[in-house]
Amino acid sequence: MHLYVVSIHIQKAAESRWVAWMTETHIPEVLDTGLFHGCRMFRSELQHREGYTTYRMHYTLKSRQAFDTYEKVFAPALRNSAPPEFTGRFTAERDLLEMVEE
Repeated sequence: MHLYVVSIHIQKAAESRWVAWMTETHIPEVLDTGLFHGCRMFRSELQHREGYTTYRMHYTLKSRQAFDTYEKVFAPALRNSAPPEFTGRFTAERDLLEMVEE
């Protein structure tokens, strides 16, 4: 099993609108690719950057090949689909994890 983890540091002033966009639009669009089993969204209780809140989305992948397809076919457009109001108000980090033991 593979887990695609996206960490977002979003300015607190834009946080509530960004969360609504993520849950109502972006995450459903990612899942609509058919390459993931699901997604869980977490908010960090630790402050990583002053004035920002950190969120982590854990997307469970159907396979490693599914990730490769996502990166090639879908990710470029989806990463650029955030509304203009969020431009410059967040940073993103991405990681792909392979489960070693359950």
